[in-house]
Amino acid sequence: MSVAQFEREVLGDRLGENDQAWFPRWLRRYAMSFRNGLEDNLPVNLGSVLKFSRSLLANGAPAWQRWQAVRAIEFYRTSVLGCSEPDLSQVISTLARLGCQERNLPLDAPPTEEELGKLRGNLNRSEPIFIQTMRGEMRVLHYAAATEKAYVRWVKRFSGFIGSLELEQFGDRDIGAFLTHLAVEGNVSASTQTQAQSGLLFFYQCVLGKQLGFLNAVRAKRSESIPVWFSRSEIEQLLVHFVGVHRLMFLLIYGAQPATQLRHSLG
Repeated sequence: MSVAQFEREVLGDRLGENDQAWFPRWLRRYAMSFRNGLEDNLPVNLGSVLKFSRSLLANGAPAWQRWQAVRAIEFYRTSVLGCSEPDLSQVISTLARLGCQERNLPLDAPPTEEELGKLRGNLNRSEPIFIQTMRGEMRVLHYAAATEKAYVRWVKRFSGFIGSLELEQFGDRDIGAFLTHLAVEGNVSASTQTQAQSGLLFFYQCVLGKQLGFLNAVRAKRSESIPVWFSRSEIEQLLVHFVGVHRLMFLLIYGAQPATQLRHSLG
């Protein structure tokens, strides 16, 4: 089930307004922590949830936000996956206890403007409004500073590519054309193209709240790891420095077939 379907589940369930507003955002944040980004049937296991919570902590998320994030994942597990495992109650209760110690408001109270302002930090008012909004959203959801910098850079490059600041008017076809441009004319690596795609997905889905279809793009080729082998002359030069057991170990490490050939060729 997609995140958009999850949002409908949230809005259709008897949840408080605060949970309805934040559960989809935390689930998107959880989904983006996986290599392939947003996907159907997100894996929910104790290890992945704890890893996600710890990553939020490492990026400065207070306990009351981590409590809300884990509850969002628990709701997804129950309402979408239809599972009762893993049991996240102990994680949630621990975060609730910590959250009550650091926040004067009830845990389920909406964040105040003061709290959101502290999370967003200082924004460059000379940047376009959509970039300021994107930075603020990424900081509220505690993305790493390096991720924020990279994602913003790709959104700016996409804006320059299409020649417009009205990005809400564009969609999956335009993103596909941009990704193709990066692969064909920009000759970027597969990992660079994936990062660009992730940044644009975050902007459209998490900032604009716009669902995208299939991104039809030429994919950058993944670099092949070419094994490094010594040439025959290099092996001969090295072999003269080994005697006895060390010589035997060298031949075994290099490989039985080359060792046999070398034994015959070197006498």
